[in-house]
Amino acid sequence: MIPEKEYLNIGCGNCRITTAINMDVVENEISVPDIVGDILDIPFEGKVFKGVICSHILEHLDKNNHWKALSEMRRVLKDDGSAYIEVPDLEQFMRNYLENYLGSKDYWYNGVYGRTLYPSDRHLCGFNRQYLTDLLFNCGFGNLKWHDSPRNIASLCVVAHKREV
Repeated sequence: MIPEKEYLNIGCGNCRITTAINMDVVENEISVPDIVGDILDIPFEGKVFKGVICSHILEHLDKNNHWKALSEMRRVLKDDGSAYIEVPDLEQFMRNYLENYLGSKDYWYNGVYGRTLYPSDRHLCGFNRQYLTDLLFNCGFGNLKWHDSPRNIASLCVVAHKREV
């Protein structure tokens, strides 16, 4: 399949990006993607996107599938492509939970385990900066540029560039 846009928004849910192809694993009342597809088997040919966005998706995968997911993201990126990845910062969420930061203990608890509003709304793993860094390098990404969370929550946000391996 040849995409009509240069960016792929993986796991879009209800956060559609107009300049990207919005993909999610399901279509329902919450998620109305442009295309239904799985991050573990992205339904596009290789080297077709300038960038991929993967915001708050990897924590919903079993840790054993992280390498496969990032490898699929790398596969569909052009040689000079990059990936924006955002995941909950497990260590910060735990500190915030223990300190009852902002009096929002339930919010921080949900950040660790997921909101469980529907069956797949569970977090199956946690991330810290070192684990995500190692994972990205092992999957063929480099030149990592870390950013503050745009929503001012305890998230790890990084732009990772595809590198030659």
